[in-house]
Amino acid sequence: MYKGSTAGNVRVEFTVLATEHSDYVGVSELIIYKSNGTRAATVRGTVGNGLLCDDTQVHIGHYDYYGVPGTSYYAILTMYAERDGGSDSKTYITNTVTAPS
Repeated sequence: MYKGSTAGNVRVEFTVLATEHSDYVGVSELIIYKSNGTRAATVRGTVGNGLLCDDTQVHIGHYDYYGVPGTSYYAILTMYAERDGGSDSKTYITNTVTAPS
């Protein structure tokens, strides 16, 4: 997770690599928390919002969250791969970043 370029913006960057070419690869769920543990946002991954990519083995992407300037945030990402009806996922917790003022 990184500070964004505008007030209140933080950016979550991710790389998800499946063991083989898959139907879907990426982030199936992204939950953003304030540093005190309060949930700020929940985003379900789709191809449309860029969190998931179809017909690939690797997906490199990002998600911009616009929160409150000066507030610290971290995120929990569910990394996901699906192939032929089977799937696998792993959870990752980011570092904490303070959104620019």
